[in-house]
Amino acid sequence: MDIRRLLGFIVFGILLVEVAFSQTVVKHFTVDNGLPSTEIYFIHQDVEGYFWICTDRGISQYDGTSFTNYSTADGLTHNTIFKCFEDKN
Repeated sequence: MDIRRLLGFIVFGILLVEVAFSQTVVKHFTVDNGLPSTEIYFIHQDVEGYFWICTDRGISQYDGTSFTNYSTADGLTHNTIFKCFEDKN
């Protein structure tokens, strides 16, 4: 067996092990986790890494561990938020 073929098998084996042991983590959130609603219209990740989730019951900020919810009680003009944008500030 020549060296190129042996190296090819080694690289293939390493890639196979990497794929076999890698996992994609998908988290599902509901109102039990702190979302104000499961009706989500838009999700935005800002430059600091926070996720902003637009719902029919306000907007939520997710910091990776918990939700902070904002609604008309916090000064929004409406609770139904279809989209949000990040400004330069």
